[in-house]
Amino acid sequence: MTSETSNSANKEEYQAIPTNDTTNKESNYTYYVIPTEPRQKKHYVGICCLFCLVTFLLCFFLTPRQPIAVLNELDINSNGYCTGNFKFTNNNFYKTNWENPKISLYWVPYNGQTVGQVCYNDGNYCQEKFYQMCAIKIGNFQSDNKFKIETKTSKIKELNLVNSTSQEIACIAWMLLNPYENLAQRLLTIGHVHVKSDINDFGYVNIKEEYYYIN
Repeated sequence: MTSETSNSANKEEYQAIPTNDTTNKESNYTYYVIPTEPRQKKHYVGICCLFCLVTFLLCFFLTPRQPIAVLNELDINSNGYCTGNFKFTNNNFYKTNWENPKISLYWVPYNGQTVGQVCYNDGNYCQEKFYQMCAIKIGNFQSDNKFKIETKTSKIKELNLVNSTSQEIACIAWMLLNPYENLAQRLLTIGHVHVKSDINDFGYVNIKEEYYYIN
């Protein structure tokens, strides 16, 4: 009896007890891999486009554009007094400074036109040759004026004919009183004006060489 009781006690002592342990259960997760390379490429492309745009704008606005000076209107009275209205044009996107215009005025007779003795120098009236044609100097437009021209604008300046000798004044009067076959007298300007800015020094800008006709 004692032996059986002892065996029964042993069986009860080692009986397995089931447990509900859930600590080892695996959890299910979904992983997403977000690539960073396309974003970096877009960033670099944007920087390059911005750099190109800034470079283009700087080149467009700061590239020097040649200023223009041209005789706009000429007035000569019967006494030989002459004034010229010159048009000075700033083609740049910044202000320019103009100074010391020095311009010579020439009379260019037509082929076959008689030239009075008063216009001769040392027996020869052909003082200069332009485009294979003789030209007679009748004075200078010269000024110590300094003026500024704003961005992309023009300015008209009136200059008087100065430094004309008595012979040059007499030649002007003769020219006005002796037209050739009722044609307007042909004149030509040659000269320059100094132009500079804070960005660029254009140096001496030549006056546009054109014929001007006056009755």
